[in-house]
Amino acid sequence: MRRAAVVATVFTASFAAVFGAIFSASCTTLAPLHAPDGRIITEAQTDHRLLRSRSVELHTARYTVHKTFPVLDAGIPSAPVINTRVEEAIRAAERDFLQAAAQAAQLELHAPWDFVVTWTLSEFTPQRFSALLEIYAYTGGAHGSTTLVPINVDIPSGTEILLSDLWKTSQGGVAAEPKTHAEPNAHAEPNARAESDWAGWNEWLRALSETARPLLAAELKRTSGASPDADWLEEGTMPAAANFRIFTLKGDTLIFRFAQYQVAPYSSGMPQITIPLEAVRQLAQSRKTGAPQ
Repeated sequence: MRRAAVVATVFTASFAAVFGAIFSASCTTLAPLHAPDGRIITEAQTDHRLLRSRSVELHTARYTVHKTFPVLDAGIPSAPVINTRVEEAIRAAERDFLQAAAQAAQLELHAPWDFVVTWTLSEFTPQRFSALLEIYAYTGGAHGSTTLVPINVDIPSGTEILLSDLWKTSQGGVAAEPKTHAEPNAHAEPNARAESDWAGWNEWLRALSETARPLLAAELKRTSGASPDADWLEEGTMPAAANFRIFTLKGDTLIFRFAQYQVAPYSSGMPQITIPLEAVRQLAQSRKTGAPQ
């Protein structure tokens, strides 16, 4: 298997200047690394010279592990933050998988099992990094389960990009200060977060919910050939930040994914929709002013 070698980059100018030439890298072969524990590790250059894709494979009699994930060049601002977030998300899921595999071995349950990690890059600019990890685990039964983990980071500051940050951006960068100084948590319900005190936040979530629901209904009907369960769809798209926590970014567009069973049965997969930030802003503004929607 051909893999691309790591291309070292010497930062003789600003990160933004170097970034302008990231598509010019040439690739050579990198021989796989065979670790003492049986893992086979390879790396491939992506289209971005400052970003590599690392693969780790391990085959045993009872399970198979195949992980592919992004690795940013150490010279990039916030690279340690991003790389650590990726590694921690994978490590936590793999730890649970291996513990279950060990217990299954003692009980002589069905084998082999599978643990697979893939990733998709949405955006990589001097300002932000946005990608989605898909972590699949099969531990017996009719089918496995997949967890979606978004990685959205502001590169200059190294901070996570929250859903509330996008709300503030859609308001032109001007937002009311929260009544508390607690850090917003985009994974919590609005009524359990400081964000709930922000002017317009709940209205924006309602606009996001109303924008997403018909798009999801159309996507589910397109992929399954039948209209989705209305109650199921409504429950999974209620105006709560937790329902919209799985997103990536591409320009001024939000790319949302919905977890297994969130809006439809397992057979419907994990549907994806794209929503321009401006569309949500306009709907929220029209609701606020009472203008026709």
